[in-house]
Amino acid sequence: MANRFNSKQSEKYKQAVNAMANLAASEGVDAANRAYAEATTVLTKENYAKTRDVKPTHPYHACPTRLLKLRCADSWDNPCFEKVPSGDHVTEWKQGAQTKIITSEPYGLAFHQLRELVSYCDSSGLQADISADSWHFPGRTLLVEMRKARETEVENSGSKQIVATK
Repeated sequence: MANRFNSKQSEKYKQAVNAMANLAASEGVDAANRAYAEATTVLTKENYAKTRDVKPTHPYHACPTRLLKLRCADSWDNPCFEKVPSGDHVTEWKQGAQTKIITSEPYGLAFHQLRELVSYCDSSGLQADISADSWHFPGRTLLVEMRKARETEVENSGSKQIVATK
């Protein structure tokens, strides 16, 4: 067995890799991917919350305006149509009473969707980070994290420009 992803393989690790390889060989790679997702989805989401000290909330509506400490106008009489760009499996995360992060877990992002996300963030004072650390369907979905941009002034050709930084 190749030692490509973990240089310190325990016996349990080796057994799990062999079981996944056998599952992929007998039932297909899709079955192995789904088994991996089943085994890791809950722990991945719990780890996300713990490492960022946040809790999920608003399963019915995640509003990006709350990232800017603005009140969402969502109600039965006045529905909020503020959508998370490329929003799929969207979650709003709070730290105390304040919304800190909104996540989306799309199955992919086309070039035009990336442009839309960047444009939306630029015009809204937000930033977005994309990784492969999703929990909705680990190994198949991306994780897009939107949060309020941290601003730094930068000199650019003699004029000041606001740039979002981490």
